[in-house]
Amino acid sequence: MIDIDHFKSYNDTYGHPRGDDCLRKVAHIIQQSCLRPEDFVFRYGGEEFVGLLPETTLSDAHHVAERIRVSLQQQKIPHAGSPSGKVVTLSIGVCSMQPDSLTSEQILIDCADRRLYHAKHCGRNQVCSYDPDE
Repeated sequence: MIDIDHFKSYNDTYGHPRGDDCLRKVAHIIQQSCLRPEDFVFRYGGEEFVGLLPETTLSDAHHVAERIRVSLQQQKIPHAGSPSGKVVTLSIGVCSMQPDSLTSEQILIDCADRRLYHAKHCGRNQVCSYDPDE
């Protein structure tokens, strides 16, 4: 799960049309960073995105997430309203599991969401692929 840090303040600072432009830029960077044809990226809601990387280890998924985070940071999209920096940044939660007929996709979503929350709680602009409470 991928979340644009302090996106509400981005919209408050620059307006919703520029916020929409920012969302498109971020989506493009995420898509470009997922290199395989089977990788799937979609907007989950608001300023959140999800990347599904089939047959990918947790370590490899973490590397892809870090590539996404760094690629966006290198774009230096201004974010004067951010309390944690002057450019648009991402917090990313990474989870990996082997699906089966007994496993709900909600388990994967909840896992990634907990790790995203942990990345935000630890200061944002980072990737978290572990959950200290697990």
